[in-house]
Order: sequence, then C-alpha cells, then structure tokens
Amino acid sequence: MREVARILAPGGRLVLISPNRWFPFEGHGMRTSLFKTGNPVPLLPWLPQSLASRWMTARNYWPRQLADHVQAAGLTVESREFIWPVLEMYPWLPKSLRDAYQDHIRFFDQTPGLRRFGVSTLVIACRNGQPQEAGSSSG
Repeated sequence: MREVARILAPGGRLVLISPNRWFPFEGHGMRTSLFKTGNPVPLLPWLPQSLASRWMTARNYWPRQLADHVQAAGLTVESREFIWPVLEMYPWLPKSLRDAYQDHIRFFDQTPGLRRFGVSTLVIACRNGQPQEAGSSSG
C-alpha cells in the first residue's frame, strides 16, 4: 500500500476493492492441509483472524481495517462503501433464492444496517497535494 501511495500522483485517487469480512461467506473458498474448495464457505470470515487466515484463500479485511491500511500508507480516505454481489455465478444457490435476492438487492444496498454486509468493501482515497501540471517539472 505504501508503494501505491508513493507512485500515485499528488491529487491522484486510489479505488480499492477488497473482500469484506462482514459478508457471511468466504466466496473464494478455503484451503486446509487436507483439502481445498472453491465453493463459498459460510461464516469463515467471522472467525478470529488468527484462525480464518489459516484457511482463507483470499485476504479479507474488516472495512475499518482496510481504511486504516490506506491511511497508514499516507493516503486520505474520501469514501468507504460496500458492494453487494449479484450472485449470478453461484450454481450452488437455488435459482428461486437467487432470483428473490436479486429482486431485493436495492433494498439491501440502501438499508443502512444491512449495507455493511456487502461482499466487498470499496475505499476511495487520494494522495494529498496538488496535481502536477502536464509538462511542468518540479524543483
């Protein structure tokens, strides 16, 4: 993250999307010493980090944790939002349940308490300072 902050132009913006630990399924599957699965695993993201990180195949962050990483790198967080899955690519989910969910996705996304359970966290941040004019040089 520090390298991204270093190379980002002054006034430039970072758009970062990461798996959200509030989402109750680990959508990237899990791995153990005995097996690996690509199917979503319920409640895995909600386990303590020390346990969950042993089995998760993707890094997951709590929304505040992701924003803290961005700020620690020296960027200013402008917005933190959530992205809801459309669930089109989950053959394990019954079609009737998928259709009902998709019919109500706007409700979930617009309800303040439910929003945080989106599949991903979206952080928009900027590097402080003035953007450099094209063709100008510093110093």
